[in-house]
Amino acid sequence: MAQDANIVSRYGGALPEESTPVELGGVPGKQVTYTLGISGFTVEQVAAYAVKGNCGWRIGLAAYGPGNLQSYLPLFERILASFRAD
Repeated sequence: MAQDANIVSRYGGALPEESTPVELGGVPGKQVTYTLGISGFTVEQVAAYAVKGNCGWRIGLAAYGPGNLQSYLPLFERILASFRAD
């Protein structure tokens, strides 16, 4: 999450204080959704994070243009459901 926080802050934003609990291949994690503006483009991002032992995962999806992320959330959920932490 620190890398996302750095990118978002570079463009004048901040990650949301609240995250949604999520599970990635049986590993508990967090999910955040945020929006930022880069060079006149609106970027909506959803990202899930999980850590198990010495391994960490970040799965993210970005949509360009306001309101476009919503239509891709079912795909993102399918990606999360297919993840295996093996």
